[in-house]
Amino acid sequence: MVQLAEKVVVCMADQSIIVSQDLCGAGAVSLGAALPILAALGLRPRVLPTALLSTHTGIPDNTYLDLSGQIAPILRHWATVALDIGGLYLGYLGPQALAVWREQLPRLAALPLRVVDPAMADGGKLYRGLDADYVTGMRNLLAHATLVTPNVTEAQLLLGRKPTTKPVTEAAAQELAAAFFAQFQIPVVLTGIALTSGRIGVASAAQQTVQMQTTEALPGHYFGTGDMFASVLAGRLLQGRPLQTAIASAMDFIARAITVTNQAAEADNPLQDVNFGPVLPTLVAASTRAESGERP
Repeated sequence: MVQLAEKVVVCMADQSIIVSQDLCGAGAVSLGAALPILAALGLRPRVLPTALLSTHTGIPDNTYLDLSGQIAPILRHWATVALDIGGLYLGYLGPQALAVWREQLPRLAALPLRVVDPAMADGGKLYRGLDADYVTGMRNLLAHATLVTPNVTEAQLLLGRKPTTKPVTEAAAQELAAAFFAQFQIPVVLTGIALTSGRIGVASAAQQTVQMQTTEALPGHYFGTGDMFASVLAGRLLQGRPLQTAIASAMDFIARAITVTNQAAEADNPLQDVNFGPVLPTLVAASTRAESGERP
């Protein structure tokens, strides 16, 4: 059963999910985060790399090998194999892969879960190498999603608003989520919101319902937390969890991972990524409890 309304619920017997984003040789971001997280959740990722990078783009002079030309041929081959895909999750794409997915995503409309993380901006500005045309292309792609997970900057750009960098009130965060749903008519989960209270929030909007969850703001600035969040969220939804439960699970996982990373005091971490490996067992344990009928 699939319900994408006030409560976003996806309940699929199959546990396979297409994951398409870049792969960094060094740095726990994008596919480097998504694959182990989804595997820990007991899911089977079907991987479509969009590009191969030496590091994430937060590091200057990274290499970049475009692989977008392989997406369509791989999908055509998969169509001849009984993979029984249950959902799809798109992360950072880049201009070439975005163009490919704008053509391919409408052909996958039968998939009940199509999560798009419009990873393209943060801190009030677009990522290096992206421009206004990319924002326009992303708007067009979102029309074929069932759930979108932008951060504040991405949501503002997609709405045509001037990006802001200051913390916002919970009311302002909820207004932004509500405005996003009103414009795109797609359930949205607005992530990593810096609140004036000093906490971090996640605001969601579906139909006329806007909800907010907050957590303690932890020290440190790390790359890949948005990828981690979207991976846990997509995985939990594919497992059949309600939206708010999936959001809480993603927030808890990130908090645990950042705490572990901070405790290690990794002063020699030039990539500023999160060491989430030690907390992967918490995802496995939660899934096991849920399968046995216990509260996840």
